[in-house]
Amino acid sequence: MNKVTAYLIFMWIVVVVIASYPTFVQGQVICNDRVAILESLEDSYGEKIAEQGVDEGSLVVITVNLQGKWSLLITPKGKPNTFCVPVTGTTWIQESNISKGIAFNGSVLSIIHKEDGVWNMLYLDNNTGSVQDVTTGYGWERIIDFNKLSN
Repeated sequence: MNKVTAYLIFMWIVVVVIASYPTFVQGQVICNDRVAILESLEDSYGEKIAEQGVDEGSLVVITVNLQGKWSLLITPKGKPNTFCVPVTGTTWIQESNISKGIAFNGSVLSIIHKEDGVWNMLYLDNNTGSVQDVTTGYGWERIIDFNKLSN
């Protein structure tokens, strides 16, 4: 496969990821090597992987720093070594079976998860007031529990 074909395939995957999350993807989506994205978020903002789960074969990750700044990372289907960052925000809060944060545009991203790891991502659009069911998945785990860090 030549570089042009590989690039076109990669860009098509990025378009598919963006189309899967149309409401809150309004700014620039950044995609890069998984390790590079994680290193950049940690070096620039102090963000570490706090929560993660699987959605129809894509890894969905939330990185958070101690001040509550967060980023949503998604692996495009078929590109397990790539992360795309469709939305970031502040004020990430972890409660018993829900985690949520305020997106850059004032909307709210929530992840409701059950003890068995089944999860649902909801998006409260600040502009329209509508709640949208973004995606569901399995295997949700809280890697860093910020409530236990502060005790």
